[in-house]
Amino acid sequence: TEIYTLSLHDALPIYLQLALLQRDLSPALRERLEVASREIARIGRIVRDYLDSTRGLAPEHKPTSLRTLLQEAVEVTGGMEPSGRPVVAIDVAGEPDDFVTDPGLLRQIVINLLSNAFDAIGNEGHVTVSTRVKGDIVDIAVSDTGAGISPEDLRSIFEPFYTTKGRGKGTGLGLAICRELARALGGSIEVES
Repeated sequence: TEIYTLSLHDALPIYLQLALLQRDLSPALRERLEVASREIARIGRIVRDYLDSTRGLAPEHKPTSLRTLLQEAVEVTGGMEPSGRPVVAIDVAGEPDDFVTDPGLLRQIVINLLSNAFDAIGNEGHVTVSTRVKGDIVDIAVSDTGAGISPEDLRSIFEPFYTTKGRGKGTGLGLAICRELARALGGSIEVES
């Protein structure tokens, strides 16, 4: 079970640099390692530039219906349709009358988290989106009944390029982007497994 609450993995480049320090490398292997190191650095720059662009966001401040925003996010992900995908339960406990946020950014965060939840449960299991209001803080939680996340993965889950979805199934950017969007909104995001 994972619960995401709103309120570069560097090991590979380091290992490549350590490998390049070996004196007995064949020239062909050295060249491949250098190319790999340069490519990882290039990809890292692209993602950092992208994430930097989200940090510069000037969020809109609009009165927003939290319930409507969550329903729209669920609709976009297909979680309200009998399309073979599990139906998402929405539990809004106390909606603030004067909730002001950037609805587009918040909706994108919820959509990303719902997408991850669907990947975690496949065609089985349950997904719930819930809210709690504590004073002037609104907590939004997306939880699922999937297998959960290992403690090792939990430490790096919000790092760019870090994915637990397996080769070719995830970019490792969804949660990194969620973290930056949450910060732009003046909030935070956490994961619990």
